[in-house]
Amino acid sequence: MTRIGLPASVLTGVTVRELLELILEKYRWFRPARCGFATLDTPLDPEHLDYGRLVAIYEELRALTVAGPTDKDFLLLVSAKAPDSPFAGTLTWMTSASVAAQQT
Repeated sequence: MTRIGLPASVLTGVTVRELLELILEKYRWFRPARCGFATLDTPLDPEHLDYGRLVAIYEELRALTVAGPTDKDFLLLVSAKAPDSPFAGTLTWMTSASVAAQQT
């Protein structure tokens, strides 16, 4: 099982970068191939990830989706936009049940 502690606040660009490095490099939840938010039209080179570019998308949209080559695997980060929001945001990881079982 992977456990990652996150601050109880809106994620900063620095924290998002650290989180992405853990998920995509250290724990290798999936092989990233594209990113964006509503549309995943920005290709990624999984061998040379540009974390600065990913963080820039997150900071501009307050949201980021990183996906594998198919829609089977993706990570979605959404940050609360209003400072008085009762929640900091969401982190969603979607994958097939068989892949998830291998991660535990």
